[in-house]
Amino acid sequence: MSTINCPVCEKNLPDPLPSFCEQCAWEVLLFLEEIPGDIEKEYHQRLERAKRNWQELLRLKELEKKLAATQTPPPKPQEIRPNQKRRRQNRP
Repeated sequence: MSTINCPVCEKNLPDPLPSFCEQCAWEVLLFLEEIPGDIEKEYHQRLERAKRNWQELLRLKELEKKLAATQTPPPKPQEIRPNQKRRRQNRP
């Protein structure tokens, strides 16, 4: 069997083929079946939307990495020891 890639995320799929792509959750077996003409257009619309969503997810993950690399970690909260009293906040 030749190598098959997921149509959404392009991950190389294992043999035997799973029902869903483990990376993006696209229905792999549906992708390999012949699609009846009346739902083919809808299928291709869903596929294109899934591809756009996948690319956007990758872009957001990359932005998160860049943001995390530029930020300093927040200070650790002070620990309250069992014998320390907590301050009460005045409530109206």
